[in-house]
Amino acid sequence: HPMPDNGKTTLAGAVARRRDVIVRIYDTAGKPVAVVERATREPGSHAVTWRGKDDAGRDVASGVYFCSIAAGDFRDSRKIVYLR
Repeated sequence: HPMPDNGKTTLAGAVARRRDVIVRIYDTAGKPVAVVERATREPGSHAVTWRGKDDAGRDVASGVYFCSIAAGDFRDSRKIVYLR
């Protein structure tokens, strides 16, 4: 679940068993903005923070973005309202 907080968004979730996890951010046009995490995670709860930067390290504008999460066969996408 995304939790906006003045220039950063914490994305939290859990995996039931060891999985490769990829968390990506997209803009409303579907253009990739950033890969927030690409890691193998052990079972349990995990959180990553997106600090409002694109993959080149530039600040992104406030607005609506989409967070895509892939973990093994699981796929989900959620809307994020990012505020600076």
